[in-house]
Parts: sequence; C-alpha cells; structure tokens
Amino acid sequence: MTETPDLEPRESRKKPSLLDQYLPSSTSKLIAALVIVAIVGVAGFFIYSATAGKAAATVNGEKILLSQINSEYSAYVSQYTAANKQKPNKQMEQSIKRLILERLIREKLIKQAAEKEGIKVSDKDIDKGVEQIKSSTSKEALEKGLKQMGWTMDDLRNRIADQLLQTKIREKETKGIEIKDEEVKKYYDQNKKNYYVPEQAKVKIAKFDSQDKAHKFLADVNGGKDFDAAAKTHVKGGVQSQSLGKDQITGIYGKAVTDAVWKLSNGQVSDDVKGQSGYYVAKLESKSAGKQKTFNEVKQEVKGMLTSQKQQEKFNTWLEDVRKKATIKVLVKELEQASNNTVTPQSKTSTKKK
Repeated sequence: MTETPDLEPRESRKKPSLLDQYLPSSTSKLIAALVIVAIVGVAGFFIYSATAGKAAATVNGEKILLSQINSEYSAYVSQYTAANKQKPNKQMEQSIKRLILERLIREKLIKQAAEKEGIKVSDKDIDKGVEQIKSSTSKEALEKGLKQMGWTMDDLRNRIADQLLQTKIREKETKGIEIKDEEVKKYYDQNKKNYYVPEQAKVKIAKFDSQDKAHKFLADVNGGKDFDAAAKTHVKGGVQSQSLGKDQITGIYGKAVTDAVWKLSNGQVSDDVKGQSGYYVAKLESKSAGKQKTFNEVKQEVKGMLTSQKQQEKFNTWLEDVRKKATIKVLVKELEQASNNTVTPQSKTSTKKK
C-alpha cells in the first residue's frame, strides 16, 4: 500500500512540549476530534467529580484529585508503552504526573476566573459544538469513539463547555490587540526564506515490500499497461498524485527515490528503487520551479500569525498574574514541583536578522 505522507512543512510545525515528547498522540482522527484541546495544554481524557477522593492539590480551596492524575497517567502510559515497547522509568513517571497536575492547576485557575467575571457558556453554544462534531463523522463512528474514550454524551458536552469557557475568557483578556502593517512587513522582510516554495514534483509513487513485487509491477507498465491500472492490481489502494519537494521526498521515501524522481522527464516511470522502507517505483507527472511568495500573497497569513502570538503572550501574562494571587497547595510530595511552576509566555517573534 502506498504511504500517505505528512505534507506539512517541517519549519511550520510547532515544537512539541515535554509531555508530547514523552507521549505520542493518538492516530485516530475521530479521537483527536473528540479530545478538544484546552488553550493552555493537552486536554484531559476523563471527566471527574471534584468532591470525592484524595486530593493531590487544592487551588483556592478547590480539589484536584490524585485519582484524576493517576487515571490520565495510565491512559498516557499505555500509548507510550505500545509505541516504545517499554514503560516509562520512575523519573519520567514523576515528570509526566507533574505536567498533568500543572495543566489541571491552570485549567482550574481559568475556570475560577471565568466564574468570578461572570463568563458563562450557554446550552446553545454547547449544542453547536456537539453538532459540529456529529457533522464530521458518522453516528456509528462517534459512538465507537466515545466508547473507546470511556465517555458518555454528557462527558463530551462537559468537555466542550470547558473549552468554550476558556475560549471566551481568552478572547476577553486579549481583546484589542492590533498588528500594524509595518510590523507585518518587517517580519516578512526578515523571514523571506520561510515563504519560499521550493521546486516541486507532481509524482505518483508506488511502494512494494520486495523487489520481486516491484519487478512484476514494472513488467506490466513496461508492457504497455497504464501506471494507475497496474497500481490497482499490484498496490493495495492504488496510488495518488502528490506535489512534493526534494526534502519531503527524501524524508518520506529516502534520497535514492528523490534522485530517481529528479532524473525523470514528464510522463516517465523510474526503475525500482530501494528506499527508506521498501522498494519504490515513481512516475513523474510534472515539475514546478521554486517561487518566492510576495508580501501581498502572505500578508494576511503573517498578520494572523503575529496576532495569535501576541494574544498568547498577553493571555499567558494574565494567567501568570492570576496564579500569583491564588492559593495553591500541592499535597503529594512527589508532585510538589508543580506548585512552583509559573506560566511561561511563548517567546516573542525574533525581529533580529540572523
């Protein structure tokens, strides 16, 4: 079966948090849709009562349960173990649990601040959020996803409500931020290389787990059979056109495949090539030259990025101030480090030339 690559440019990807590095995210698109990510961290997987069980910490007198931290850790560690074939060591376990507690403290602070300021979420808003999720998947898939998560529809509604509440208070606290055109132009001028689209090849690549299978496929193609028709016979799911740069092809398939593709003329088919995880046969459809995007082409994109960045900085500063005024008590010795953590604002966009 042909691979489906991640085509997002590497330089545009966010640097993963420590928790992300320890714990690979789910590959299920449905579960990803159900797990609505909180503004200040990874969203929790479970809904709990805040009144029963041993407290790991209190935030202005409100409990954060140790059972919640342990349950979330268990869910995370099962993914980690499946991916790495081993369990986290004790030091990693403590670090992850501290990160979970830190996120829960932040969520509690935000929720308390929202309640204090009279910010509420209506049932109508929650209904809209539920409908958006329902419209993106089938009823059967939604029910299966909820079952996998151990959620009821009420749990899902609660998670949506929490997310909407945090969104509303974020909007309130970051209102009025404006980015001037001069700032946008300055950033563009100093980061032009980030808006250069490299030479790309529109290509179809068939993957095989043995050279013998690749040879049989090539025999059909060289015998006059259409590339796509041959792929339907020899490659499960067939093949699809992809527009990829040299670095992308190298990262996904290996440098040998990149070299083979760039030697082809439009319409030509390569020999079988041993690549990163098998044997590959490529058909070049076309090539496009590299292009520098103009300021006008990316102006709104850059402005949106700078606005979002300033909003995050302002929100983090606000949250840090809220935290300083709060009474936070960590009641489990191994988790004490979380009580001393502060909200770390994201670094500002550099305007210095390298």
